[in-house]
Amino acid sequence: MKTFISSLLVLALLGVPQLFAGQKSAPEQSPKLFKDGDRVCFIGDSITHGAFYIENLLLFYATRYPDARMQIYNAGMSGEGVGGVLKRLEWDVFNNKPDVSVIMIGMNDVPRGAYAEKWRNHESFPGRVKGFHERYSRDMDKVVKALTERTKKVVVFTPSIFDQTVQSKRENLLGCNDALGWAAEVDKAVAKKYGAEVVDIWSYMTEMNGRYQQSDPTRSFIDFDRVHPRDLGGFVMMAKVAIDMDESPFVSQIQIDAGSKSSAGTINAKVSDVKAAANGLSFTALENALPFPMTAEKIEADKVLNFTDTYNRQILKVSGLKTGDYDLKIDGRKVGRYSSAQLEKGVNLASNKDTPQYRQAEEVAKLCRKFKGQTQTCRAIVGAEIWLKISHLKTVEERCRSLEQQLKEGKIKPGGDTAWAKAYPINKPREAELLEGVQQTIRQAYDAAKPVEHKFELVPAA
Repeated sequence: MKTFISSLLVLALLGVPQLFAGQKSAPEQSPKLFKDGDRVCFIGDSITHGAFYIENLLLFYATRYPDARMQIYNAGMSGEGVGGVLKRLEWDVFNNKPDVSVIMIGMNDVPRGAYAEKWRNHESFPGRVKGFHERYSRDMDKVVKALTERTKKVVVFTPSIFDQTVQSKRENLLGCNDALGWAAEVDKAVAKKYGAEVVDIWSYMTEMNGRYQQSDPTRSFIDFDRVHPRDLGGFVMMAKVAIDMDESPFVSQIQIDAGSKSSAGTINAKVSDVKAAANGLSFTALENALPFPMTAEKIEADKVLNFTDTYNRQILKVSGLKTGDYDLKIDGRKVGRYSSAQLEKGVNLASNKDTPQYRQAEEVAKLCRKFKGQTQTCRAIVGAEIWLKISHLKTVEERCRSLEQQLKEGKIKPGGDTAWAKAYPINKPREAELLEGVQQTIRQAYDAAKPVEHKFELVPAA
């Protein structure tokens, strides 16, 4: 952000007329996490497997940078730690030929059970913690080293949190989040050693979750199990990625002087056909991005995060209007009423759900949710092969027979494992088709985010 705005100021001081003349737009924005066309592989445990934060990242990047597309590959596996990642790097990560590898791990490396009240003071506790420290440091070093040797860019996300501050009936494994904080420091050190970038998820979520609970200690960014950040937690994680990767805070900024009809100061948009009259102002704008759409839950969380005001800025600034209130119409439809003072200061339209841009973004969000479901289905195939002990069998038919026998004999525990076992014979034969379906949905999300020109009108309120 600092670099982007500084560039604009330098150009202004140098008097570059082509940038700041009326009807011209600022240069288009480009993402920092990846480059257009990059294959991005997300590596981790169930938090990555479930793809809630990946869904939020796809929604952010598709709406903010619709012309810079990434392909996403999910290499998260429920129940695994960094040692498991090390074992499957070759066939589950590098086979995707990633340009960018993003890794977040640690939740299953921490000996969570050791932090239960009955074990915290047990004589075995120091040894279990020591073993965790040794294994995590050793294996994280090996994983990041391998990733940096085989990938153009590596980004290390420090672990998401274990919520040990929420008031809940769920047993509190006190000290578990502190252990994850230790893992976060290891992550930072290893990333520095191998030249990888870091997004400090753990510190941000710990701080923001604490603020979120100040008014209601029973609520959390994390699910009831104290472990999994679902959609809300994924939103928080996405916000931290935007901050640490220094992504652009602007959806767009449309800045117009009604007197001169100049659109100097416009960012990430093209303004044309500016017409000013006694009864108001009209113009056409093509913005290069869409606002990030927010659920009611995210809007409430944003009172703590302040994401909309800092990283979801779709600003309309109009000076030179006669004093009074104005109805804003976009494509002939009224979307709000603002005073001339508000418009001169700048109105953030990103939170206005009545704009066509917001409604378009909501359609993108639907496709991102579809992506999440599809990638979960694909990862369940891999999960069945790893956890139900069938990967050693050579043919799909043998694996299916093994699962059928295990189900018949009651050897598979009820719940997720049973669902994986039952779905495997249906989904494994069409795995390639399902994986292509994931990529197709990503492409559809970017297509749905394609910028559309809109006509804006500011009309004196009756």
